[in-house]
Amino acid sequence: LSEATFATEDMVSMGLNMKSTDDVRGFQLNLEYDTSHVLFDTLVATDIINQFSLLSNESAKGTVKIVALSFSGEKIEKGVKKLLFIKFKVRDGANFTHSKINISEPVLSDVNGSSIVPKVFPGYIVSNEQSYLTVSRIQPSWYFNLVNVIDYAALQFTFNYNTSIVTVDSVKSADRTSNFNFNYNQPTKGKVNIVINSFDNTLLQKGSGYIAQLYYSAIDATQGKGDFSFSEAIGVDASGLVSQILTLDSYHINSPPVISEIADVSGYEDTDGKAVILSASDIDGDALTYSAFSDTSGLTVTISKDTLRLKPVADYFGTSKLTAVVSDGLLKD
Repeated sequence: LSEATFATEDMVSMGLNMKSTDDVRGFQLNLEYDTSHVLFDTLVATDIINQFSLLSNESAKGTVKIVALSFSGEKIEKGVKKLLFIKFKVRDGANFTHSKINISEPVLSDVNGSSIVPKVFPGYIVSNEQSYLTVSRIQPSWYFNLVNVIDYAALQFTFNYNTSIVTVDSVKSADRTSNFNFNYNQPTKGKVNIVINSFDNTLLQKGSGYIAQLYYSAIDATQGKGDFSFSEAIGVDASGLVSQILTLDSYHINSPPVISEIADVSGYEDTDGKAVILSASDIDGDALTYSAFSDTSGLTVTISKDTLRLKPVADYFGTSKLTAVVSDGLLKD
């Protein structure tokens, strides 16, 4: 569950996303929410499941059973897909800050009718007047993303991690804080304190984006829940007023792209060379970019989108090893 938004007239919506390594022809789940904050309203299907039968039933307040099934051969192709939007009504818009939404008893059905029980992660509906901090794990780093609704002169937060699962190697500033004073320390194993402030009274403008990146080494390959948490997060505005920043857990395990092997290429010296079409796949459906280089100066390498052009320099004769790289923006192959 992601992309929660606080909309006008006390109505909110959030998206239900699925990442699957198999094609799926149906799913069912229970959606659980806090009735003191919000009330379930309706479901809106995306184009991906627009031809599916989509049903919801709230037999008891706070638990909505959702079922989607294809009877016409349609399927949800593997990858990361946004399936539907869930709309809620906020009970007290004036005092609403956030509400947690959970999934229980999920089951997917593959194209052969076999059941798949997926991992599930909570989502949050957050007021557009509330600053919040999330952390997402994209191997081999944790990324800290701040959505701030006011300008900040300084930030401080504490991140806790499970020492039996990972070790922290280093922490550095990210895009939004690259020009700010950035410090961190580990007072004890399992706890990292991060402090960010300005060199020259420049404010961190309201907006969203990564503010820190933590590099870790895995002790084991566990990618489950319960290996990290926040214990505090505060912001200081231009007047020196200190306020709490809402901290929310976020889970995103990004799979790297996979590039296809390039067959041997041969050609003649003193020619325009040859063009090679690169191919790669990414199960997450991320946009991919390519780059390439040669191990010798005798072969020039240029690239445009997925087309690689190889051209020997004048009078060059010999062999070269060519390396092509695909990136999804964070991971490479």
